[in-house]
Amino acid sequence: MEEHRRELDDILAKQNALVLFPSPEAEHAAELARSNEPGKSAQHIIVLDGGWKETRKMNQSINPCIPRCRISAETLDGLSRRTRKYVNGFRDRVQTAGAFIALLRELGEDEHHVQSLLEGLVTFLESFESQLRWSGVQSKHLQTCGEIKPSHR
Repeated sequence: MEEHRRELDDILAKQNALVLFPSPEAEHAAELARSNEPGKSAQHIIVLDGGWKETRKMNQSINPCIPRCRISAETLDGLSRRTRKYVNGFRDRVQTAGAFIALLRELGEDEHHVQSLLEGLVTFLESFESQLRWSGVQSKHLQTCGEIKPSHR
């Protein structure tokens, strides 16, 4: 297992990878995109998914030489769907899929592709919540709230 870990670390260090994680030292994705030479964008994006405690541990286990990036508050404002458990005091956190889509937008990916992913996420979440309501879960107990709004770039 350790051999695989070292091999993965070597690959990621050599191939312009980054980790999406909002640590204090993380650089804003838009700044990374502006500072990259043409054709030198991230080839691998590591997206951590889980609770805050778990993702913090995952982040600590990843080679610290791989840059960490975060999404700007402005981009997060364009994604109004936030997990309910973060509403009280943590307005800058969004669900993982939404954060990844916001990251792609900030990195300058084709807006048509970003919109397609966003529409897919909206469809998935609407269907998921519809199934929950059908099964008797009350709207106030759903883990998501609000809507996802497209960017007006």
